[in-house]
Amino acid sequence: MDLIREILLEVERQPIGRSWRAHPMLCHDLDEVVEHVRLATDAGLLEGHTLISGDANVTRMTNAGYDFLEASRQQTLWEKAKEKLRAAGLPTTVYALKSALDILIRDGLSHLH
Repeated sequence: MDLIREILLEVERQPIGRSWRAHPMLCHDLDEVVEHVRLATDAGLLEGHTLISGDANVTRMTNAGYDFLEASRQQTLWEKAKEKLRAAGLPTTVYALKSALDILIRDGLSHLH
């Protein structure tokens, strides 16, 4: 999940109208990055193309991708969400992490009153 988050961060940094091309990152080789782009695309976070030849080109981040990225932007919140899932013995899927982040954000908002 850290790799998907990092891919989203890099896609966000691209100038508007420019696509992002997969490359080795976070100690993951190109094939692993391409597979994670495919997973992020399947989850509705990104739009783009992955090729059998081991290449991926992201054309845009979806609204769901921006929501996930914004919820996970703060490193301490991201780590806390992952830890809560691990402690509960739950899988660290996109859906589970987004739900955990939403709960942590909601709990933080309740303390603002």
